[in-house]
Amino acid sequence: MGHMQPSLFILGKDKLMIGIDLGSRNVKIVRFSDGKITDRRVYETIEFYRHFGKKVNDRLQLDWERLQLPREDIVATGYGKITVELEGAVQIPEIQAHSIGSVYQSGINDFTLLDIGGQDTKVIKIRKSRPVDFMTNDRCAASSGRYMENMAAVLGISLQELASYSQDPVELSSTCA
Repeated sequence: MGHMQPSLFILGKDKLMIGIDLGSRNVKIVRFSDGKITDRRVYETIEFYRHFGKKVNDRLQLDWERLQLPREDIVATGYGKITVELEGAVQIPEIQAHSIGSVYQSGINDFTLLDIGGQDTKVIKIRKSRPVDFMTNDRCAASSGRYMENMAAVLGISLQELASYSQDPVELSSTCA
C-alpha cells in the first residue's frame, strides 16, 4: 500500500492543502501539494496566537497574510480548533489526524500509536491505515508532553532522539503522582 495520500483521504481530491494542529503546547502547520509535504512549521502556542491571531467580532482569527500562507483547503485539529475561527476549514478529530499523519509518515498500515501530548495521552490501534480503536487517559495528565520535554533536557538530548528509543518502551503511569 505504501504512503496514503492524506489529501485524498480527507478531502476526496488531490490538490493543495494546509493541515493545522492547534495544540495546547504547540501549533503545527503542514502544507501539502500533490500529496507531498512542501512546508512544515512548529510554533509555541502562545507565541503563535500573539503573532498570527487577531480578534474580529469577539472571535480569534488567523492573519493568513502575516503567516505568509495562502488560504487553501484547510484541515484543522487539536485542542484549539474550536476557539480559533478558521473559515472554511474542515475540522477533524485528533484521533483521525494522528492516524492519517502517522500512516503517511511511516508507510505502515497496521500498528499501535502512542501520543503523549500536552493535555493527555492517547493510544490508537490502526489497521488497514484506519483507526479501529483508541483509548485516552481519563485521569490527571496535565503537561504530560512537557514531562517528555523536561526528561529530554535532563538527559541532554533532543526530544527527537528521546523518541528514537521507542523500541523497548516502559510503562508510564497516567495518574497523578
